[in-house]
Amino acid sequence: MSRSVSLFDRAMYFANGLDPADFDLIVVKSPHTEHHMFDAWSEKNFNIDAPGATSANLKTLGHTICARPIYPLDESVGFKPSATIYER
Repeated sequence: MSRSVSLFDRAMYFANGLDPADFDLIVVKSPHTEHHMFDAWSEKNFNIDAPGATSANLKTLGHTICARPIYPLDESVGFKPSATIYER
């Protein structure tokens, strides 16, 4: 694709006259792709971290201008998610 798309299903392939089941290998370079949505029509599914701006590995992106320590860039920092409920 020449433009960014969100990959949620096979519609992108079908819209271009392709059936992904006809190929031996399809590479989807997006850390946000819902890989479990591809499991029904793929024999094997691999999660590969390719270098670049789309990597989900934040430590490789070179963030240096931020308050440190910060999660998840620093090992010593924990993160405990919690919900805050606001009422009027």
